[in-house]
Amino acid sequence: MLNDLLRFDVKDCSWCRAFTTGTPPAPRYHHSAVVYGSSMFVFGGYTGDIYSNSNLKNKNDLFEYKFATGQWTEWKIEGRLPVARSAHGATVYSDKLWIFAGYDGNARLNDMWTIGLQDRELTCWEEVAQSGEIPPSCCNFPAAVCRDRMFVFSGQSGAKITNNLFQFEFKDQT
Repeated sequence: MLNDLLRFDVKDCSWCRAFTTGTPPAPRYHHSAVVYGSSMFVFGGYTGDIYSNSNLKNKNDLFEYKFATGQWTEWKIEGRLPVARSAHGATVYSDKLWIFAGYDGNARLNDMWTIGLQDRELTCWEEVAQSGEIPPSCCNFPAAVCRDRMFVFSGQSGAKITNNLFQFEFKDQT
């Protein structure tokens, strides 16, 4: 596992290391990364030796990378936190990061959490009370936002890979 950051130059069609300062997240796998404004946010994932399958530890930390300065900052958040997880889905909607489901190291999840991204001094995680047809516990799936909805497709639920499409309406949380 690595914790370096690469960027792709679309003009030159080439990869290079991105400039970074500060302390980056620990090397990790199955984390999420989303872009909001001029920053990238990295949440969760697991650390450890994936080759020997030892010392694996899920994380629930949140890091911000500012594109303009290359600065990494870990958000220090008080209050309730989502359970540490990997292989979850993450999207941005209405100035908030939304995470859904994933794997906690023992079981697949189907909970949802959100945190405001505008001012890190005034933020805390909030668990979302979902209603309606909630997807089963799952991990390893894509999530996307279109208009006022988040779409979750497929994923691993139990021993099988599903082929289902679910939508979550942000406004009424169904």
